[in-house]
Amino acid sequence: AGSERQSKTEAQGARLKEGTHINTSLLQLGIVIKALSEKKKINHVPYRNSKLTFLLQDSLGGNASTAIVCTATPAARHAEETLSTLNFARGAKKVTCVATVNEIVDPETLIKRQEKMLKELQSEIERLTSERGAMTPAPAQDLSEQIRRKDEKIARLSEMVLNIESANANLARGSAFPGASTAPDAKA
Repeated sequence: AGSERQSKTEAQGARLKEGTHINTSLLQLGIVIKALSEKKKINHVPYRNSKLTFLLQDSLGGNASTAIVCTATPAARHAEETLSTLNFARGAKKVTCVATVNEIVDPETLIKRQEKMLKELQSEIERLTSERGAMTPAPAQDLSEQIRRKDEKIARLSEMVLNIESANANLARGSAFPGASTAPDAKA
């Protein structure tokens, strides 16, 4: 299946309808490839415009190494389709995708990472608390604003510490974070 003209295929009935759907999906694939290959920042890539692009979303713009094979014919009567295919291939060649290996972390390693982060956050809290006590005199309004901001930061860090401690306790009991999975990603 490809981008051939329906008038040249002489298809009728179910074959014509099937060819129409294929050409529509290939058109949408070309639009997605064009959006991904543009150098400027992309606001929206229309993956959901066809079933084909929706299914290929992870392969086209996600965490995967993808190969696209485009075939062409030297026949003069198919010059327009060949040119269209080559333009599509040029756009597909410009798409850059950085594939990374999905990491599977066992609970013990995760607990060690969380404990390290916990120590870093606690030292940050101590540092901020000591800075708050050693502030230089300033106008009362500026001083109260500085204290308020530091208190907010201490509260956020304390909340993060509590969340990490709770997560570590859950991991120690054998359960994962709420909504997280320790199993490998099924999409890969």
